[in-house]
This record gives sequence, structure tokens and C-alpha cells, in this order.
Amino acid sequence: MATNPKQIKEACKNTLIHFRGNCGMTQEQLAERSDITRQHISRLETAQKIPRVDTFVVLADGLGVPLPEFFAEFLAQYQQLQPASFNLKKVAQSGPVWKTDRPKQKKATKASSKAKHK
Repeated sequence: MATNPKQIKEACKNTLIHFRGNCGMTQEQLAERSDITRQHISRLETAQKIPRVDTFVVLADGLGVPLPEFFAEFLAQYQQLQPASFNLKKVAQSGPVWKTDRPKQKKATKASSKAKHK
């Protein structure tokens, strides 16, 4: 199952808005507490950017939210954006898919490409 960057951005946006709203914190206050610019937080909350993992860490810290709780909310938000058939536990159990795990496509040889053109 491929990840969708738009859904990742939306889940991040929803997670930040959820926790910032619960804390009653402004973007400026969060920016000051997490040492990230207010503009960057605004871009995250409007689903314009995907944060790096280290950004998630400092945002969770700035919000005073334990990292596991922050990621649990992010995953819950992400799962809500998935089709009904999406099963996050099944995806997590299947492990990562690396380029080398994909079946290799056979390269066309000169003989097989000539046969196709006849």
C-alpha cells in the first residue's frame, strides 16, 4: 500500500490543531516553545508541508505531549483519512517495502523486441 503525501499532510494538520487547541496555545506560543517559526507551523497546519521526524519531536515537546501520544493521534488521524478497507495493523505487520523487495521487470532484449515488431 502506497502512502499518500496529501493524507500525511492532512493528518499532521489535524494532529497539530487538535493538540494546540487542547492546550489553548497560539501558533506564536508554540513557535516560541518549540523553536520553530510561526510561518512553518502555519504551513504545517494548512497542510502545505510534511514535517520531518525531528520536527514532530520538538512540536510534541513544545505542546507538552508525550511523543507516543502525539504519534498515536497522528496515526489515528491518518487512518481516518483512509478508505474503509485500509487496515493500519496489517500494513505495520507487513513491514517496509524497499525497492529491492519489488519484483524486477525483465529488460527487453534485442531479439524479443524484434519479435514484437514483426
